[in-house]
Amino acid sequence: MRRIDRVRLGMVFVLAALLMAPAAGWARVFDYARLHYFFLPIQMQFADRDTGNPIGKSSNMVMYGGRSREFAVDAVDFNRNGVIDIRDFNVWPVAVTVSLDILISGDPAVSGDLRPDVSFDIPVPGNLSTDELLSGDLLPPQVREKLRERFEAAFLDALRSNFGHYYQPKTTSSVQDLLDVTMLDASNIGFYNSREDPRVVAPVPLPRRVLLCRVTPKQQLGDRGSDYNEQLAQLKYTIFFGPVAKIKSDSDREKIVDRSETSEMNILVRPTDQGGKGGDNGGGSCDALALGAVALLVPGLFLLRRGKTQAKG
Repeated sequence: MRRIDRVRLGMVFVLAALLMAPAAGWARVFDYARLHYFFLPIQMQFADRDTGNPIGKSSNMVMYGGRSREFAVDAVDFNRNGVIDIRDFNVWPVAVTVSLDILISGDPAVSGDLRPDVSFDIPVPGNLSTDELLSGDLLPPQVREKLRERFEAAFLDALRSNFGHYYQPKTTSSVQDLLDVTMLDASNIGFYNSREDPRVVAPVPLPRRVLLCRVTPKQQLGDRGSDYNEQLAQLKYTIFFGPVAKIKSDSDREKIVDRSETSEMNILVRPTDQGGKGGDNGGGSCDALALGAVALLVPGLFLLRRGKTQAKG
């Protein structure tokens, strides 16, 4: 048992020496590239946050000024098979290439300020490719696995830095900025990507819910004689996918075809009655305050009158 432990401990030290210990030599550049797959629903729809019931375009959602409501944005079962899977999504392959500087023992020495990503104390043929380095028998299996993890980590960092999503709620109404839309949760978007082509592997269920948002209509202010009219607004949600430089540019973003969007949801905004007549929050509220003030003054005047009568008697 002790002999086995010594062997295992020795393998650990060998692995650490191969990957971490600097060696005299020259750093070669090894490129690493592969495809990664991103996908978004072919079509999205607004839905009730709690029940998941879809909200159709022909339905008017009634909301009141200043009162928020949360809505879900869900993937549509485009394939009509009863589940949300990859057949309900558009898929886009993305290619990224990264490189690691690997210091190889026995290669011509260079300046002492060299800072390689990885160091090997193993002779490596000069024409060796990255695939051969990762799949051949030149390196011990543990070293190959650690090296593959380094390449993959660099690949995912480059992927996150160069590609991303942009979430765009769009509202239209006769009153400017009638609706305020806040995204609350879009974490499920992290499930919509894969190392392997999802159209080749067997489809698996994917999250129906894409994101959750909060909508708050603006309360319309008025004057003493005002009557609040109902306002109609439309809300649409679009998710863009593409290079970070393009999705951050308003002009370039509209040209991106890799996107998913909902149909428009009609929202009927009614005024919130804060005490006035007929929804008159301006004059009505003041009238209510005035009546309240009079009601408070009447008992005081009665007591004052009674006090003067008793004094005369």
